Amino acid sequence: MSFSVASKHLILSLFLPLMFISGFASAAENENPANIFSKAFRCLDDQNVYSRCQEDYRINVAGNINVPYDETDTYCSGPCLIETKLVLNCIDGIMSNFLFYNSATTKNIRSTLRSGCSHTNRRGNFNVAENLEEESNGGDKKFKPIYYAWVSLFLGLLML
Repeated sequence: MSFSVASKHLILSLFLPLMFISGFASAAENENPANIFSKAFRCLDDQNVYSRCQEDYRINVAGNINVPYDETDTYCSGPCLIETKLVLNCIDGIMSNFLFYNSATTKNIRSTLRSGCSHTNRRGNFNVAENLEEESNGGDKKFKPIYYAWVSLFLGLLML
């Protein structure tokens, strides 16, 4: 059985829009804010990334890094610092404007890591909230309403 040129055009005219719509729907599904947040949060528990760092010293969803002062050398020269940076890269790769519960961005966390591991009077201070406060005095506040909108949207979707 052979198809005429007209029937081939009819088949294409029926299937192309369906293929386009299904492709668009799957792309839209991948861009669902709940999916994006979920993927970003999974970076914090990824066993392939966080494998050697003691769980107490890992960054958490609140945006805290709980490293005791006595453990600064171990943290900064061991796997924890490297793995924490990998987690931040993972989050940035999924959502570049991710906001932790304490309103810290990955940039703020990196800044806290740099100062906490530096050889200055800030060494051993991994208090992200303090670092945020210092940065906000001359910092970048223009994107925070966008973050809060995303977080609100995400929480609203979770309640559905």
